[in-house]
Amino acid sequence: MWSITARLLSLTLVLHITQGARASTNEDRYPSPRIVILGATGVGKSSLANVLVGRDKNYGGANFRNGCFKVSAGLDSITKKTCADQGYWLGDTSKERFTVIDTPGFGDQLLAEEKTIENLVTTLRDQVKYVHVFIIAFKQNDNRMTNSLRSMISLFEKMFGKKFWDNAILEATHWNHGEDAERIRMDSDPSITQKFWTDEFNRILKREYHLKKDLKSVFIDTFYHDESAHEIEVFQNNSQ
Repeated sequence: MWSITARLLSLTLVLHITQGARASTNEDRYPSPRIVILGATGVGKSSLANVLVGRDKNYGGANFRNGCFKVSAGLDSITKKTCADQGYWLGDTSKERFTVIDTPGFGDQLLAEEKTIENLVTTLRDQVKYVHVFIIAFKQNDNRMTNSLRSMISLFEKMFGKKFWDNAILEATHWNHGEDAERIRMDSDPSITQKFWTDEFNRILKREYHLKKDLKSVFIDTFYHDESAHEIEVFQNNSQ
């Protein structure tokens, strides 16, 4: 449907989290563009963040505290704090460095997660200061809008107004591009095409937040089969 780099190139607006801040003041620590990955617990945010900077999708987060960038098969949230890292796009050192921000997963324990949301906002406002793209990640087969995720998105909308949505993009995690997975999606009623998935989530977001336009979407499968020419091509098309 879309690619992240195409979205970056199309952006004409930068979100200013601190009034009057200059991106150049912390560019060495947080090279631009700066990408924040949001989503519920277990959707695969850390796996996506790792792949974007060229690390293994199952990276154990050895060099980070608070579970940052750590991937686990469990159902509980592993990432406890909002953490930023810089690297080359997909590990390609011929490209410019950028910043990816991994965030904790949000479930339905709204009160218990207030401090987590506060840490997220504080980190972005006081440290990162500028954000270029918000990736809102949902599992292919799970369209839950948890209470905490809903509250967090509402908070960002209040902070940045409708401009937040101008810099947001949808990501369908766990979208297997293999032939069998594609057949199963096509045999569903209705067929789960990329357009159908995107339209459904835009319908939910329009209902929740009264959006006037659709968000673009990407379908980056971090667990693509690296011996499948087709899956490699699809991964590259979605991430280049």
